[in-house]
Amino acid sequence: MAGKPRFVHYEKYQKGIEMLFSVWKAPTPEIKEILSLMPITEGVAWAIQGQPGSGKSAFIKTMAKIFYGGKVANIKLDESQMPDDVFYYIDLPSLIKRGEEVVRPRPFLTSWLKWANEMMTRANQTVKNACLGILAEGEIVYKNTSLVASPGIFINDYNRYLINSLEEADRAFLDRHDVNVNIPITGFKEDVELILMKYGGGRHVKDISKLVESVLSLEETIEICNDVKRVEVPIEVAIWTTMLLQAFKVCKYNRSVMSPMFKIECEGCEFASEPCAALKAPISTRTIDSVIALAKARAWKHHRDTVNINDVLFVLPYVINHRLLLKPEVAVQYLNEEEYARQVVRSLFERKQKVWKEAAQKYVVVAKASVGEAAEALKWFDEWSKKDLVVGELGKWAKSIYRSRCRKIVGGLRDALKIFKEKGYRLEDVERAMTILEYLPEEEKLRNEYFNLSRALKFSLRVDGEKFFKEIIPFIATVDEKVALELSTIEENEDKTVEGDNVKVEAKRFEDNVALNIVFKRSEDARRFRDLNIKGST
Repeated sequence: MAGKPRFVHYEKYQKGIEMLFSVWKAPTPEIKEILSLMPITEGVAWAIQGQPGSGKSAFIKTMAKIFYGGKVANIKLDESQMPDDVFYYIDLPSLIKRGEEVVRPRPFLTSWLKWANEMMTRANQTVKNACLGILAEGEIVYKNTSLVASPGIFINDYNRYLINSLEEADRAFLDRHDVNVNIPITGFKEDVELILMKYGGGRHVKDISKLVESVLSLEETIEICNDVKRVEVPIEVAIWTTMLLQAFKVCKYNRSVMSPMFKIECEGCEFASEPCAALKAPISTRTIDSVIALAKARAWKHHRDTVNINDVLFVLPYVINHRLLLKPEVAVQYLNEEEYARQVVRSLFERKQKVWKEAAQKYVVVAKASVGEAAEALKWFDEWSKKDLVVGELGKWAKSIYRSRCRKIVGGLRDALKIFKEKGYRLEDVERAMTILEYLPEEEKLRNEYFNLSRALKFSLRVDGEKFFKEIIPFIATVDEKVALELSTIEENEDKTVEGDNVKVEAKRFEDNVALNIVFKRSEDARRFRDLNIKGST
């Protein structure tokens, strides 16, 4: 599967899409766009919801004829059916003649295009549980026999009106669907066009699939599906996608292990404007696979060999809407979960674009730049983690990367510590080591030793004016003449800070005293100053 997409049968695909939507009237451009991806998304499970008459079955039948020569395994579910009615059967001749219980797959398992009608709402729990194996592991198990499902596309159309909310649906089963599309009823214009198409010009065709012809064979469409997989996902798009999805997962409380009885006080929380305040539970991790599969298909549809962020922004609401558990007070403000998802995804992108882009850049610094630069980037993460939950999660990952990079460095810092104590050191060397050690909590003892080295370079004292000019200034001159000269001009009641290459001095003169904070940048100068034993130093 290596290499870039070759856009095999691209013209025929475009012809097929044009034919499909010339007879099936998409209620909105967005519905047309998302459903145009269905034929070329191998491994994707589609949930198509809408009330009776919205055209779900008509779309699937017509799409199957155009792109697969009409080859589709369709099962219509009701509560009486069991897995052996739907997915497999016992070979009775083998059982009767030889006493062997041989299990055979039904067409639904062996077909590329698998269409389950109303499995969401009419099938019993036993059938749904059996289907989970197909959606999750690609197989179904009967006693000791494992029946492997053929690769392909799974479609489950259902009537939303049979359940009051998606929360009432089987959450595990629903989550295994990669995408959920709400099909609204067509409008006046589309209905007139549909009537004329079916019954105008002397025609009388109730089934619109009879108005189209096969454009691609099953084998050709499978070739397209394989070509779609070659579409590249750039690293920046991968990070952006993860950030958008993390926004629907993270909370300052770990909800993945939290009891439903635990009371969360969202009102007044510093993150009350984030999606977590609107959700009862975080979305699942497998969402990322669904987004990438659909984003690749959309890029291929538009003849691009790489996914861009607009592909992700478009498909994401369809990928998460059925996985959202909105709080009741939030749910009543939106037409459905898809509308909520679309508004929030767009809002997140617009509000967070700048800081998330910077966060991604800082992560790259942590992963690839010098350790010193990486440590500075982690300070940025520390600051922004208090303001943005997603940045906080990326910061945790960045810290783990940083710690991994620093494992070999720690040994070098221990060796350097011994040398520093014996031969001397500069302040910048100590500060660089402390910056590295700041994010290594397991190295607290080593960090404290470097802190003591740093503290040994700093002096705070108060001296009278005579001692300041006769002892302090002359010594500073041996370290840095320019700093000494600047300090010598200090006036009464003046604060002055002077920094040179080797020393920094903060001085405040009042009455006949001078208060000093001195930081030497070389340990040798600090040692010499300490040896002076100037009275009054602290």
